[in-house]
Amino acid sequence: MTAPTARTALTVAAAAAIALGLGLVLLGGDDGPGPAAPSHAPAPSATDPPLEGPAPAPVALVPAPASRPGSSPDGSDQARRLAGQVVDRASGAPIPGARVAARDPARQAVFVGEAGAEGRFDLGEVAPGALEVIAVAEGWLLPDPVAVPVGATEVRVALTRGVAVRGRVTLAPGEPGPPPDRVEVQLLGAGERFVGGFEPTLTGPDGAFEVPGVPSGSGLSLVALAPGWTQGRVDLPPVPGPEHGPVEGIVLALRRLRLTGEVRAAGAPLASSARVEARRGEAVVAAAPDGAGRFELALPERGDWVVRAWQPGAASPSERVRVGDDAPPEVVLTLAPLASITGRVVDPDERPAAGARVRAEPTRGGPALEATSGPEGEFSLEATPGERYSLRATARGHAPGYAPAQAPASGVVLHLAVAAPVVVAPFRDSRGRPMTGTLGADPASDVHDRHGDHDPHEALEVGFDAEGRPLLDALPPGRWTLHVLEPPAPGQEELRGWVREVEARPGEPVRLALDAGGPRGKVEGRVRGAPTDDLVQVELRPQAPPEDAFGFLAARPLGPDGRFAFSDVPPGRYLALAHWEGGEARAEVEVQPGAPAWVELAP
Repeated sequence: MTAPTARTALTVAAAAAIALGLGLVLLGGDDGPGPAAPSHAPAPSATDPPLEGPAPAPVALVPAPASRPGSSPDGSDQARRLAGQVVDRASGAPIPGARVAARDPARQAVFVGEAGAEGRFDLGEVAPGALEVIAVAEGWLLPDPVAVPVGATEVRVALTRGVAVRGRVTLAPGEPGPPPDRVEVQLLGAGERFVGGFEPTLTGPDGAFEVPGVPSGSGLSLVALAPGWTQGRVDLPPVPGPEHGPVEGIVLALRRLRLTGEVRAAGAPLASSARVEARRGEAVVAAAPDGAGRFELALPERGDWVVRAWQPGAASPSERVRVGDDAPPEVVLTLAPLASITGRVVDPDERPAAGARVRAEPTRGGPALEATSGPEGEFSLEATPGERYSLRATARGHAPGYAPAQAPASGVVLHLAVAAPVVVAPFRDSRGRPMTGTLGADPASDVHDRHGDHDPHEALEVGFDAEGRPLLDALPPGRWTLHVLEPPAPGQEELRGWVREVEARPGEPVRLALDAGGPRGKVEGRVRGAPTDDLVQVELRPQAPPEDAFGFLAARPLGPDGRFAFSDVPPGRYLALAHWEGGEARAEVEVQPGAPAWVELAP
């Protein structure tokens, strides 16, 4: 989820819980150095310039229940009904449409509702103890929680109106049109009191925008966000109180994200077919230089881009360039005739390995090179001179062989290693059908080839054939964690799957089979003492599974009332584990066929 999407979910359902101790961070507050990426932009990668602090943890709130909330399994708790009104602190006028939440600190349960036309709300039956109530509304500031004493059934919540800030998003002087549509505008530096609107602020057809509910004071900024454009940012003048009316006339100017430079040719003229390419993850942007070698690339997002130029028979080394809101440096790419990387692939007995696949990955990023070894194991790759590559050879029934090389290079030897053969039987799901999806294998220990050229540590992922057999015939030596995920049901929050540890030894077969059918039970429980200001994850792990079989594993977020439930759990002994930053709680539980099991977790 990108940050604005998290903010939307927050303000619609969960903002009311922030001041009640759920600990979420309002975007646009003081905790991050800048704005998050817009909701319609690709999620930033690890190489992006920092744009925002940690994304707020998701929280799910429950509507006011019709029966006793947060009660123990014995049903001994008594409930009461709680209603009230949300009003303007200055005038006492009702505020319709406000979102209201009440929290029971003892049970960590949260109940939510919405104010009607007269500002009235009814949360239904709530817990009998002391409560804290808060309300949020578009254009109003987040208030302090209102304490509701034991037994009280009516509460009044007063809100302070914020200030509307209006303006327009335009193009910077000299920037050719047209401007982007529906630019997102965010407020920075406002702190946790700022709620704004329940939806992101987007510009209209003429670029106009209005940010509601801005708090009075200084040190605030606005930023405009659009994919493929620099951030338009402006510091606001001191914002007066709401009695002075809206702040107007704010202008945010955008420039396109672009990378410019020059292609030069060394030893060969620049061809009309020359191209410049920039890569970032799966994104690829290319353009042709002009007659003078000049080029301009329009980029869809900020971050580190790997740029190179090529033409038939020549290429430039890759350059890594960081593109942000400041103008990136001019890039000079020098073409040189391609250079060869030659060598051979040999099997574990040093015999030539014909038909092996050889793949060379540039260490600075960019397109990979591929070849197939010949009858004597020989291979040849046409590479960029001066570029460093990581070479990998693979062949059926063997573990991969690795070697580094810098073009030009000759005499490179890729040693295939002895693998553990894998013998598979059909995998069956809970309904007895052939499994689909993928089988993953993650290295659980160091896996070195015997020549010490490379430590692979590479995860494997294979599919299944029509009968449910994994398409895996060998594993490199070492310890591996195998895992198969069950397809989630619609709306399911659980991550469910099967896991097994195997030791792959050279030449010794690894036998794999999985039948997920049979009767199942259910695990329900509660976590006591977990923090409400952090995302709590609950896992169900198999206890002492057989070494030659897969064990069931599941994970889900803890509910807002401190409860969790796992359905369709195979019989057996499990460890129920809840963990959060800085702490955890655990307990063992036994699952019987067709029966629910209850477990209490405490730190």
